[in-house]
Amino acid sequence: MHTEIEVKLAVESFDGLRGQLATADAVRIGCVIETNWFFDRPDRSLAAGDQGLRIREVHPVGGSSTPSTLTYKGPASSGPVKSRPELELTIADPDGARELLLAIGFVEILAYQKHRESWQFCSCRVELDELPHLGRFVEIEGPDQQTVVEARRRLGLAEVAVADQSYLAMLLGYVERQGLASPRVMLDE
Repeated sequence: MHTEIEVKLAVESFDGLRGQLATADAVRIGCVIETNWFFDRPDRSLAAGDQGLRIREVHPVGGSSTPSTLTYKGPASSGPVKSRPELELTIADPDGARELLLAIGFVEILAYQKHRESWQFCSCRVELDELPHLGRFVEIEGPDQQTVVEARRRLGLAEVAVADQSYLAMLLGYVERQGLASPRVMLDE
C-alpha cells in the first residue's frame, strides 16, 4: 500500500507562487478539471474512522481525458505533514464504478469539482487547487516528510498555516452551513 505524504495550505493567490516555482526551475505539468465523487457506508463509518472512498475523473484543460481512478484513503497521522495509507486503481468506466458502489450499499456523500494546476519541484508534486466556495490551496506531496517540508520552505510557504481538514470535510461543512439539499459542488456554481 502506498503512503500519501502531503501538506495543504490555504493561500489568497497563486501569482507569487507561480513566479517562485518558475524561478526555482520547477516544471509545469499542466492544468486539469477534476470531478470527485465520495462514498461512505450508510452509517458514515468510513468518515468516522478518518477513511475515504473516492472516484475521480480528470479532464485536462485543452486536452483529452486521462484515466479515472478509484481511491481508498486510510486514517491520517497527526502533525504538520499529513501521512496516510492510500490504495488507488485505474478504472475505465467511472459511471459503472459509481453504479457498482451504490449497488453494494455505499452512498454518495459528496461530489465536487476543482481546477488543479500541477508542477514538479524537489521530488514533489505541487498542486495549485481552486475549489468553489473554498478558495485557493497549495498541496505539496512528496516521498517523505523532510522533502515536503524542504519544498515548502524553498517556495516561501513555511509561515503559511496548514489546512488541517480535507477538501471533503471542508465542502461537507459548507453544504451543511448553506443547507443545500444536493451534496454537489461544481465549478459552474
